[in-house]
Amino acid sequence: MKICVQCGQAVADNVSTCPTCGAETAAGRSAIDDFHILKVLHEGYSSVLCKARREDDETPVLIRIFTPPSGVDEQLADRLKHELEKLQDLPETYFVRHLAIKQSADGLWYRISEWIDALNWGTLLSTGRLKDPKVWLRLFRQVASIIEGLHRIGHIIPHLNLDDILVYEDDAGELQVKIDFKLSRFLDPQLERPRPMLARVLSLHPDILNQRPLDYRSDICSLGKSFVEILSADPAVEDLQAKVDTLWIPEDIRTLIRLMLSDNPELRPHSMEEVAAALAQVDDKAVRAVAAAHEVAPGETPRTLRQHMNIRLGVLAVIVALIIATGGSLLWYHLRVKRPDIESTLRGFANRYAGSIAFVVVEYWLQQGDTKVYRKRSEGTAFLAGERGYLLTNRHVACPWLMDRDLMAAIGLLRLRQEEFRFDYRIYLWFDGQRAFMRLPALSESQEVEDIYVTDAAFSSRGTRRVWIAGVAPVPLKTRDRVHSPL
Repeated sequence: MKICVQCGQAVADNVSTCPTCGAETAAGRSAIDDFHILKVLHEGYSSVLCKARREDDETPVLIRIFTPPSGVDEQLADRLKHELEKLQDLPETYFVRHLAIKQSADGLWYRISEWIDALNWGTLLSTGRLKDPKVWLRLFRQVASIIEGLHRIGHIIPHLNLDDILVYEDDAGELQVKIDFKLSRFLDPQLERPRPMLARVLSLHPDILNQRPLDYRSDICSLGKSFVEILSADPAVEDLQAKVDTLWIPEDIRTLIRLMLSDNPELRPHSMEEVAAALAQVDDKAVRAVAAAHEVAPGETPRTLRQHMNIRLGVLAVIVALIIATGGSLLWYHLRVKRPDIESTLRGFANRYAGSIAFVVVEYWLQQGDTKVYRKRSEGTAFLAGERGYLLTNRHVACPWLMDRDLMAAIGLLRLRQEEFRFDYRIYLWFDGQRAFMRLPALSESQEVEDIYVTDAAFSSRGTRRVWIAGVAPVPLKTRDRVHSPL
């Protein structure tokens, strides 16, 4: 490892010219003070991470050398020393020990820390060692319990990521966890080029993106993100909530992780103690059963997938061909043979069926006692489908709660706390020509339905002019059903 004296850029030993400023680089650094550098682990913009040891001591240590662009000076070093003193109160069993902050003979500041022979996350995820439910469930419980202890003594770790979770083997070969905790995450909050794992937290964490005050619930969201990355073996996953739906895990854990990842901090578990308790209630046998239910015989998967894909592509090709042929024939017939007045035809069609079109509003909520703890509403259009009074509309209009993830998260949270609640809804419907709005929606400040809509004249699920949900079509699962489904 070498440091360019011109701009401070770290470069590899075999590079003779700095790629940043073009200056020639001298021989690489092999030691710092009385520490001999055994291996360079990471070369970043603001620091270089090394494994090192003293000449007279066989015990290795971890040294972080702060480069000139990091801005570490005597004042900042004093702050780091003060933080280091506070970290000495943390239990050594669960947290990495940071031993000292020093300045080298040539002026570079560096930090000496305990050496943990941690396993690389890439190796852990690629080898499948964490696919064993017993292993990852125990690690999850460990991490949650450690952070719970951190919260009890008044500290938070909202920028938690996989770089902070060090997994190592004990003498018995069992995987154990230590947390690399720092009182302040950034040497300089304005410094650019954070490490990739930290950059992901900054770009995905809802509390950071929405500039909310960071607290222990921010830690819960960050831990949920790490859980998804470990279970999916994908540290670069972007849509965390969507990824949760694809994981082969029990519903209890799926619900817990969804709550932890919620954009709304109020929907997350209220404490890390709740997270640890929920994980402790899950039997690893249940996790194994879910994983076993999704397993298929080795060697059959690629062939089966190819067969299914070929069938689906074939069906899709036939459908597309039929649509093109039918559409082309109809277009030719109308343009070349009949040549009708299209505008008049559409106007007549619209006027003929205008009385069968209805405007629908559905309000739904969760209630505890006299308080509505969650409330939402949807609007849409319904169409009269027969003389018996049945109307046809989309699933998300008549039953919007079926696709409301926030509602499901709120229900999961209330169940997790074992609190009593009830779900309720109300439907309002106006046919074309009836007045529905009290005023322009944009001018209404109240969120009460009665203050926005003319409910007295509407059909209602609780009024004398009744309307109710007669039935809901099941969600289509097969490809051919999705192609033909109008919902």
